[in-house]
Formats: sequence, structure tokens, C-alpha cells
Amino acid sequence: MATDLNFDPATHTYTVGGVVVPSVTRILRPLTDFSHVPPDVLARAAAFGTAVHRMIYLEQGGDLDEEALDPILRPWLDAWRQWRTDTKLRVLERERPVYHPLMQYAGTMDLLCVLDRTLVVVDLKTGIQSPAAGPQTWAYREALAEERGVVPVIIKRAVLRIPMQPGTQLPAPPTLEWQTNDSLDGNLFRSCYQIYLYLNPNGDKHVN
Repeated sequence: MATDLNFDPATHTYTVGGVVVPSVTRILRPLTDFSHVPPDVLARAAAFGTAVHRMIYLEQGGDLDEEALDPILRPWLDAWRQWRTDTKLRVLERERPVYHPLMQYAGTMDLLCVLDRTLVVVDLKTGIQSPAAGPQTWAYREALAEERGVVPVIIKRAVLRIPMQPGTQLPAPPTLEWQTNDSLDGNLFRSCYQIYLYLNPNGDKHVN
């Protein structure tokens, strides 16, 4: 991780050396249009996804207070633990910030894991499939590889999806969706990056 990379969670803003740099999610906004979703539904889905992310983050660090856990989240915790045990997943890092010094963007990987002796960037999702998922993990992987000075292809990338069963508040079985189309995902991210640069020629001073 770049030593001068800082993240302000209140505004979701990344800075490097005091200069604001765009986030991966900011760059990929053209691929994530939720204008057709009612605002209240979108807000509830976002809040629930954030809660699941936070729960897994705390559980991985041994900081989760299970007695205080919302009962609605308990089945999601059990599903995560069972899947982790079944796959023998080993989490190396959680909520890991990364920065790409050449393209000058930043982001936070959900999980950096080892699965079947392979290093994997894993993004957690509780909602439906999004066209931004592939470019998102590609961008994280590229920044991590640049930081480590390794060939990006040796790092795999995947989305761990734990969706809700229709008509219930229970999780469906978790599925690991491997992101393997490097050419498409890379081109999509670079295209969105060029759009971002065109719309923000003097840099982005807004919330990411």
C-alpha cells in the first residue's frame, strides 16, 4: 500500500500526498445506473449490504460481538462461516486499500485470500449481478500487482455473492464467481477511466 495513501470514510475520499484521487467505484459510475430503482429500496439494499460487509470484517478480525448482532444477520454469518470452512478459504487481509501510481486511482478490496494455494482478490456482494463487478476486481488486482511488482495474471479475482432468497430475509447459498475475462474487464475499466478524465480535467474535488 502506498505509504501516503489516506482514506476518509466519512466522504469516501482517497488522497495521495494530500491530492484527491478518484476511487474505483467513482470511475465505474457509468456502469452502475440504479435510477430505475426506487430510492427507499436502494437505500435499504445498500444499508443491508454494508451491514453484511461490516459483520464479516469484524468476524475476520475476531472483533465481532455476536451477542449484539442483529438476528437478521445471523443466518448470513452462518452462511459465510460454512462456506469459508467448506472451501478452506484463508483470509490474508480485509478492507485493504490499494493505489495504482500510474493511473492514479485508489480503492479498497474487501478480501485478499488464499484459495487452493492461489492468491485471490475477493469482492463481497449481497445484491444482483452488476456489470461493474468484473472491472472493479480488475482494477483492484492491477493496483495490487503494481504495488507488489508482480505480473497481474498470477493474482486471481472473484466475486463472492451471498444473495437473499426471493421472498425471504435468508441468504441463498454463497457462490464464488470467478472473474476471468481480463481483456473485457480491463477495457471497460480503462474506458470508464477515460470518461472520468474527460469530465474531470482538473481533478475531482467531489465526494467519490
